[in-house]
Amino acid sequence: MALRIVTDSTADIRGEEVEKLGIEVVPLNVLFGQKSYLDGVDLGPEEFYKLLQTEKEFPRTSQPAPGEFMKIFSDAKEKGDEVLYLGVSSGLSGTFNSASIASNEIGYDGIHLFDTLESIQALHLMVEIAVKMKDDGEPLQKILDEMDFLKHHIKTVSSIDTLTYLKKGGRLSGAAAFIGNIIGLKIFVDLDLNGKIRVCGKCLGGKAALKLLSFEVKNNPPMEGYPLSYGYTDKDTNMILFKNKMEETMGEKDYFISQIGPAIGSHIGPGGFDLAYVCAKERK
Repeated sequence: MALRIVTDSTADIRGEEVEKLGIEVVPLNVLFGQKSYLDGVDLGPEEFYKLLQTEKEFPRTSQPAPGEFMKIFSDAKEKGDEVLYLGVSSGLSGTFNSASIASNEIGYDGIHLFDTLESIQALHLMVEIAVKMKDDGEPLQKILDEMDFLKHHIKTVSSIDTLTYLKKGGRLSGAAAFIGNIIGLKIFVDLDLNGKIRVCGKCLGGKAALKLLSFEVKNNPPMEGYPLSYGYTDKDTNMILFKNKMEETMGEKDYFISQIGPAIGSHIGPGGFDLAYVCAKERK
């Protein structure tokens, strides 16, 4: 009986990386007006950020239909495989609910759904760790226990370079975004304990943002033995500056980098970046 690890496109794992990890990825839908794309299938990050900055309508994302999960779940049932779905936070998307509907429809005890309460780099990190444990021959229950630990110990620090897209997405008033952009306000966001986006800090200027974020990580240091997961939106310039700042203060650590896709990238906008890592302190 094989174990199949499944996630969704909000984990920002694409192309060769999907094949390398041996996972299955269910894409979310991305809509610009009446035109619909499959995230990571017929719409990659580079094209997405071009459309984000040129299209008049703000993009929307929608969850996959339960049928997309049923294809995988029914195939696993037929072959006698177990499935571990590591899903985007149910506080952000209805994707986990689609997986739940599909699982109930298939009616197979070998399907295990795990609401990570995370997205993008944090979800990517959890998938990487689960795959490594599977490849090391660890039993499913031990992997589930580790995922539960990570769910309460992964910390994310994220920086938004422009407030324009928070305004377009209805998360910030036009006046606040206009004034904030003029004075160079940078906003920091993460996910709360319910897996929903929250503003957790702000400062003036890019240099101050790098300093404050690196200070936050220094005060909440990464746990040894786990890699760091960096992400960026359209360009990696600000992320590289932050990564260099991190290495100046904490030394070099194992890491991987991926580009943030539409589900979160539409709100973060150009110039944004984030870091997810396993922290010894429990999430608050």
